[in-house]
Amino acid sequence: MLLDKQYHSFIGVIHGAKVVEMYGDDEALFYDGEINKRKFYLSSRTLEHGNLSEIKIGAKDYSQNRRGLNFVLYDNQAEKVIDAVSFDTHVPEFTCIR
Repeated sequence: MLLDKQYHSFIGVIHGAKVVEMYGDDEALFYDGEINKRKFYLSSRTLEHGNLSEIKIGAKDYSQNRRGLNFVLYDNQAEKVIDAVSFDTHVPEFTCIR
């Protein structure tokens, strides 16, 4: 259960059949890449390491930057962000924020 993973970092990218996953403990994780010639940068930092989420596509950060899991859905054909949400995994309700 996610409540057992408090203060763990995570980064994930899904593009077609390609999946990138990085799991951490109480640490900071960083990942950068490129999809369809569009650069992106991700960081997941726990409370002890800056308490920050970054999901940058190009130079713009789309992350809600809230505790828990932060997601950004990007449409490669339309070349735009469709949605950005966060789920507070520190409460049993897993509150969603847009």
